[in-house]
Amino acid sequence: MTLRKEDYYNVLKVSKNASEQEIKKSYRKLAHLYHPDKNPDNKEAEEKFKEAYLAYSTLIDPQKRKSYDQFGHAGMDSSNMNSSSININDIFGDIFGDIFHGNSRRQSSPEPGKDIHYSLNIDFNESIYGVVKIINIPRKEMCSVCMGNGTQPGSQPIVCNICNGRGEVSTMKGFFAISQACHKCQGSGKYILNKCFECNGNKMKNVNVSVKVSIPSGIDSNMKIKINGEGESGLFGGVKGDLYVLIYVKPHKMFKRKNNNILCDVLISCTKAITGCTVDIPTIDGKVEMKIPPSTQPGAIFRLKERGMPSLKKGYSRGDQLVRMHIEIPQHLSAEQSQIIKDFDTSLNKSSLPKTEKFLQEIKILFG
Repeated sequence: MTLRKEDYYNVLKVSKNASEQEIKKSYRKLAHLYHPDKNPDNKEAEEKFKEAYLAYSTLIDPQKRKSYDQFGHAGMDSSNMNSSSININDIFGDIFGDIFHGNSRRQSSPEPGKDIHYSLNIDFNESIYGVVKIINIPRKEMCSVCMGNGTQPGSQPIVCNICNGRGEVSTMKGFFAISQACHKCQGSGKYILNKCFECNGNKMKNVNVSVKVSIPSGIDSNMKIKINGEGESGLFGGVKGDLYVLIYVKPHKMFKRKNNNILCDVLISCTKAITGCTVDIPTIDGKVEMKIPPSTQPGAIFRLKERGMPSLKKGYSRGDQLVRMHIEIPQHLSAEQSQIIKDFDTSLNKSSLPKTEKFLQEIKILFG
């Protein structure tokens, strides 16, 4: 069908001095407005859609635009006015990218390597002081025999006979030519006849490599360390991927981390809690003496300044160690010891046991 020859500037609703960006912007709006998916079985919208494309393809090309400005439609190739020449990839081109024709890649395009994710368990002490670990990771590297070509030495990939090197094949759907990646060459445009004996034409091969991982002091579980360029190889000049090491810190028998603070539970006898004492407290730096004041209650928490985890942020001080007190009640008392405790309890007044007295008063109020 031959389209009506309306002025292309009028079709796109732009002036004759319109810039390339103005032309693209106007065309994008019209393409969305008259797109066949939005206007099913609408012949008028279909014609306007194709007309907008022809106007755009002419005015966006400097040489075609110059010829059109001088000679009008007479200066255009008659094939430009034939709807059968319209291909959906041409219509959307750099405006809509690969939305309609997939993600087929040509062999000459660089392909970045994939990132690798690795989980690493470390001890609690290693998270405190930092450590260097050597890990073995499986990854894909470019074949050293064919250098990522996929063919045997001395041979080259041949042009695909299905897509003739285009990397894609087209099928008609209505007035659209829908393009898809070629099933034979997988969108590369070339086909490997004599496959490399080392990688079997895969261009990559599986290897195990040793990588040094420097783990900083103060690291915590679920933190990641990024090592640039230690992922899989890229192809056709593409950059290598990265390695991400996910850290898991094994639990410690005595210490629990709370952000940059360290919590430690300490057990003392009830008599020492009553009278006060000095006890040895374990810390990540070794034992330190700490004074426990008289009348220390179960669950009381004392703080040792800057005895916690180092900070990953430069210039920040260490966390603290939190010491939580647990009180042990004596068992298996002799008759003499029990009598001493009873005498001691009798000697106490209400002010010595304020919490107990308050509890008894609440019961009395509630139940009389």
